[in-house]
Amino acid sequence: MSSVPTKILLIEDNPGDARLIQEALSEAGSAPVDVLWAERLSTGLSQLAEAGADVVLLDLSLPDSQGLDTFLKLHAQAPDIPVIVVTGLDDESLALRAAREGAQDYMLKSSVGLQSLARLIRFTIERHKILGVGPSGYEGAPPGRILGFIGAKGGVGATTVALNVAALLARQGKSVIALELRSCFGAFSFQFRLTPSGGLRDLLDLDAGDIGVKTLRRRLVSLPCGPKALFAAQTGEGFMQIQPQQAEAILRAAAQMADYVIVDLPSHPCGASQSAVAGCDFTVLVVEREPGSVAAGSGMVDLLRSWVADKNSLGAVLVTKDSLASFLALSDIRTRLGCPIAGVIPPAAEICAASYRLGVPVALSDPDSLAAASLFELANKLTEPVLVPVSM
Repeated sequence: MSSVPTKILLIEDNPGDARLIQEALSEAGSAPVDVLWAERLSTGLSQLAEAGADVVLLDLSLPDSQGLDTFLKLHAQAPDIPVIVVTGLDDESLALRAAREGAQDYMLKSSVGLQSLARLIRFTIERHKILGVGPSGYEGAPPGRILGFIGAKGGVGATTVALNVAALLARQGKSVIALELRSCFGAFSFQFRLTPSGGLRDLLDLDAGDIGVKTLRRRLVSLPCGPKALFAAQTGEGFMQIQPQQAEAILRAAAQMADYVIVDLPSHPCGASQSAVAGCDFTVLVVEREPGSVAAGSGMVDLLRSWVADKNSLGAVLVTKDSLASFLALSDIRTRLGCPIAGVIPPAAEICAASYRLGVPVALSDPDSLAAASLFELANKLTEPVLVPVSM
């Protein structure tokens, strides 16, 4: 663990709230921190110019600045420093607007805790590093939104959901890159009836520092449905473990090349997946709507919560494969999983089989189906900074 303290600038005019946040950070004990406190935006901007910061905790209601302008003024002076808006319930809508304008995250003052705030800050800084513009990136270009997809267990349909979301976003005119971050035996090849000669395996021969926009671009395959894709190795001979630093470098490069990056992750835990999830703006857990998969999903939620920044960056999608089988009620599943439900995909076995034969995603092969409508709704939800859960 590094002995260099994390430099945090807290801009907050309420002494009680400031003291609560400072105590939470000092007592968390996970890593050394150096907290600077400013009661006004002008004072905070001066301190930022003089001493810099690794992250800024910002209250939007200050004596010399109010509302969204508070964030915009700070972001204009220091666009490369991640900002977490710390707000009360009354200003939560303003915090969401700030997130749309470039704030990394927000946290309600009522939920400030020892470990939660420290973890949120740690992941915010790490995600900012992952998405930072390197020598091979596009200077000044805002990074794309990164969406991770992971199955509660193997075979639940996480890849299918991920690729349909990618195709639908591309149909909306967005630039999309789909990454198959699996050491081997990915499903992209099966889904699209394509077997590219190169792909992820070529990148794994490189050091993380050598992976950038140029090296990634050469391994991407243009899919007929719109996105570009990075394919995993298709044989055991192509197996090679993905290192966490390599996963971070691949995400960093992809985010500089596309509006949306769709990441297909293996259901078994590994260091590369942990690093990838930490860099995602939102992680989707795909769960089959039956007891065994929901039980596995419950355990996976606990694991993912230790990887993601906060609860707002994790949600589940429910898939029903067998229309004749008994399945759990939505309210029961939500209780067991303990996370929001982002979408529910109805049975579509025949449509899926036909789409595989055609090498076309379900949402495009039969756009008038209920499954396509559900996937379209899911894709639209995932473009928003904060998830609106499926109502029960």
